[in-house]
Amino acid sequence: MLLVHRLLSGAVLVATVSAGLALPAAASAPRPMCLDVTNNRGNGIDLYQWECQSNNNNQVFVIDAGQIKIKDTLGSARPMCVDVTNDRGNGVRIYQWECQSNNNNQVFVIDAGQIKIKDTLGSARPMCVDVTNNRGNGVKIYQWECQGGNNNQKFVIDAGQIKIKDTLV
Repeated sequence: MLLVHRLLSGAVLVATVSAGLALPAAASAPRPMCLDVTNNRGNGIDLYQWECQSNNNNQVFVIDAGQIKIKDTLGSARPMCVDVTNDRGNGVRIYQWECQSNNNNQVFVIDAGQIKIKDTLGSARPMCVDVTNNRGNGVKIYQWECQGGNNNQKFVIDAGQIKIKDTLV
């Protein structure tokens, strides 16, 4: 009986000591970030990143024949597409523009998680959709020379959302 009492006393002591120690807070999980357009469906409006929201129409796209179309504009008089300028330089912004079937600035190839501007493939400098190292809301999306190991150029397409891969848990 004495042995049982000593064991129980030790268990109570351990429980008391451990209850008094503060444990470090768990690191917060990264918030998934998505490509996003504003509520404005006008030509030339920049794309940016925003925290993914399943009910946000500004984050839902349809990929059709290489074009990345803003889903809620399909069937309207002016369907809108992701578009790049004629300039293929690093850091040039990416925006929305009325879809045009013969516009090379609106045709992309998705390859190993990268979104590549099709007319740059096979060139000395293929260009990709790119985000900065900043994962904050409202940061603009641009094009940059494709680099296979660049996490700023890795995306996952899920239920129409284009998610920045390194923000996913």
